[in-house]
Amino acid sequence: MSEPEPDEEQHHSAEEFTDWDPSTAPKDFLGIIAAPRRHGKTTALTDWLRVWHKQKRFTHCMVFSKTLSGYEEYIPACYQWDNLQNVEGILDRQMDVAEYNAKREKKEDMVHSSILLILDDMASEQKEIRTGETGRLMRSIACNGRHICREDPLEKNECSCIILTQQLTLYPPSIRNNCDFICSSRLANRFERERLVHESLTLRTDREGMKKAYQVLDDVTLSKPYRMIIIEKHKANRQVHPDYVYYYDADAKAKGVRLFGTERDWQVKKKRIRI
Repeated sequence: MSEPEPDEEQHHSAEEFTDWDPSTAPKDFLGIIAAPRRHGKTTALTDWLRVWHKQKRFTHCMVFSKTLSGYEEYIPACYQWDNLQNVEGILDRQMDVAEYNAKREKKEDMVHSSILLILDDMASEQKEIRTGETGRLMRSIACNGRHICREDPLEKNECSCIILTQQLTLYPPSIRNNCDFICSSRLANRFERERLVHESLTLRTDREGMKKAYQVLDDVTLSKPYRMIIIEKHKANRQVHPDYVYYYDADAKAKGVRLFGTERDWQVKKKRIRI
């Protein structure tokens, strides 16, 4: 189904929507940030990292990125990798923590381990996601990631994940439909916009409902340069779009902050980009 022509009577002002608060992201979340190159994906995420740092939400944030760029001020180089080989080991260790804490009677004897995995443009081809090891790991995280800490009695422990991508449809429905929220700019590809609207913004299935869904995407993403739309898919009570749709304006000039790590961690040199 192609995008309907704009209808003047169906216009909805961006003023209907409110600014998204990253601190409201649910525990053990899976988030997706989808936007073309240079549209502010990393800027939005680092803005959220500063908010979560003030909350003392995550003890460790790990970056998996083929470019290893954008997080130098936030995450030590020894917690950044250009492949996914360490993902399973990290998840296994988090489950070990949950099992250990389950055997402790007092909370002061439990281990605090709350992790965030950042998968930044780790897939570039459909085959890599559909049948490759990268896709298997990402599908496993999407479907089972939020259950890793389910046996952990320490409530503040969690295992969350954010996927950054230039192409939303590169990822299969098993990943897209399991995410708790999607953050997107004005996607350049028409098919990408259609997929986002059909899967995440429709409240009614008739023609007028589809028009309104498309208009919401346009009104939010076109209302201001670099403005992102946030769709909280985990919210079940959706009567009108402002119930679960927000906008986000990242602060591109904010100073970076060291989220965690020892002085020795910060002395580790960043790996060179593989060409």
